[in-house]
Amino acid sequence: MVFLVFLIPVALLFGAIYWLDSSNEAKIMAYLEQRQCTNISLHRAEYIAVCKDGVIVIKDFVFLDFDSNEETLYKDIASVEKVGNALVLHNYEKELSEAEPKVYFGSEKETVEFQQSVNAKIKIAKPRK
Repeated sequence: MVFLVFLIPVALLFGAIYWLDSSNEAKIMAYLEQRQCTNISLHRAEYIAVCKDGVIVIKDFVFLDFDSNEETLYKDIASVEKVGNALVLHNYEKELSEAEPKVYFGSEKETVEFQQSVNAKIKIAKPRK
């Protein structure tokens, strides 16, 4: 009986976390659909998507904040380099090479598909001058 007194609050806590996480997923998917995103990938609580204007990385934590998204516009991307299961989005300015965004994936297949999608969008976008 005493065991149930401790077990019930723990079960309620896990249930609340699961409910909050599933509501975050719905909000993120609605946001990405609104931004016309395709090739959406989830790796370690980060949603990575190829969108109309650029690559977006959304961190899915307990409290969701769309203002803190990392977005890299296609016009700023010079090339995409595959390093293992990660992609480095190289920019045009050499001084900023330390701050080049890296996106990570769970599998080789996801990495290659995402790289191909970004390369196709880069060719369409006009380079920055």
